[in-house]
Amino acid sequence: MQRLPLLYRIVLKSSLIWNLKIALKRYNQVLIMQRSRGHPIVKKLLFPLMAAFAIMANTVTYASEQVLTNSDAAALMAKAKEGGVSPSQISGALSKMKGYKPKDAIYIPSGGLYLFQDERSQLMAVTTDGRYSLTGGSLVDVIKRKPVLTVEEIRNSYFISLDEAPFPLETVASIHLGNSKLKRQAAIFLTLDCDGCMELVKKFYADRDKYRIDIVLVPSPGEPKEELRRLWCSKEKGKINNLDILRWLMGSKSDIEKRLLSQKEAEECPAEPLVASLMLAGIYKLQGVPSVVRQDGLAGNGIPKDFDYWLNQSVEPLLKNPFETN
Repeated sequence: MQRLPLLYRIVLKSSLIWNLKIALKRYNQVLIMQRSRGHPIVKKLLFPLMAAFAIMANTVTYASEQVLTNSDAAALMAKAKEGGVSPSQISGALSKMKGYKPKDAIYIPSGGLYLFQDERSQLMAVTTDGRYSLTGGSLVDVIKRKPVLTVEEIRNSYFISLDEAPFPLETVASIHLGNSKLKRQAAIFLTLDCDGCMELVKKFYADRDKYRIDIVLVPSPGEPKEELRRLWCSKEKGKINNLDILRWLMGSKSDIEKRLLSQKEAEECPAEPLVASLMLAGIYKLQGVPSVVRQDGLAGNGIPKDFDYWLNQSVEPLLKNPFETN
């Protein structure tokens, strides 16, 4: 799988910006972010400790000696400041943390949090993928624009189907491929220059009676981006059609090249569908091409070797309570 360059991953991070003008502005910016690199043991210990603090701050319980308390955590952090935490102390803390049994839980692969403070010094946390925001103990699903009251509600809305995506496939640079009598099974994201993509399109074209997919064309830097804009603009202006683009993706370009608009003419066409393709890839946290998103929202970076198995794979294991023992 070919990883998307930094510039394009930045646009993906902006995938929940509803105004495409803002997205286009951000498209021309490169932000350099530096992440601190702590010691592996500290990183492994810090997250569960912070999780425990959050749990205890929002739960009224009578602590027992078998559960990690605030005083335990404070003592542990004091020891760390004095010169280090021994393995036995770490084991003891983690053992006590296991004594807490939540009613329900689910893992959210957000990648991290941004923390914002407003003029009134109120704090709001937003997941780095932009999916959820947390303010004053209230969780909001940003994409679906509604509050989340229970873990079960997160579980029920965990995946964003292609029909529910904030950037519908009809608004991005996408073309249909396959049997129109079938319901759409997936969307495949690729660039004009990605490794193995020509063979991939040929494979699905050969099996077009078996599948019904959409191909989402994502711009990549340099000549491929300009080539895609020229190709897509020519389609929008009626110079070529979806089949021509499929043929282009499979390497048959000579006849189509003659009918394309010039680069200067293509520059006058709106770039919104191409930017929307990037935004849609960001919604599904895709980091490279080719990648695929199933109709129900299950996403994968890369194309599964057994595509038929993946199309029918259950998502239940991803939605289970990670703390369940039975």
